Amino acid sequence: YLKVDIETSEYRILDHIIKYQNSFTGIAIEFHDVDLHMKTIEKFIESLEMTLVHIHPMNQALVIDGIPQQIELTFSKNPLKINDKYKLPHPLDMPGNPDFKEIELKFI
Repeated sequence: YLKVDIETSEYRILDHIIKYQNSFTGIAIEFHDVDLHMKTIEKFIESLEMTLVHIHPMNQALVIDGIPQQIELTFSKNPLKINDKYKLPHPLDMPGNPDFKEIELKFI
């Protein structure tokens, strides 16, 4: 399992993650400056042969034009589907800063 939380340097290693993805059962990666790197993030998701199983916007970061500037994405190689009901934030999600309001995601 790979956990990536390297404060804006994650973009430097995405190609390596794709190259060695068969070495991992899952990945949790925190992305920063999402508005500036949206296409790169989308390409990474499309290139990864894993299922995106969770999205968590980090509430301590800014939201610009409706886009959280810091998100954590979790991927799994062989996820087990528990049910068809999705709730974000998930009850196990913890806010990055408990003093700030959680960010509501809208999918289009």
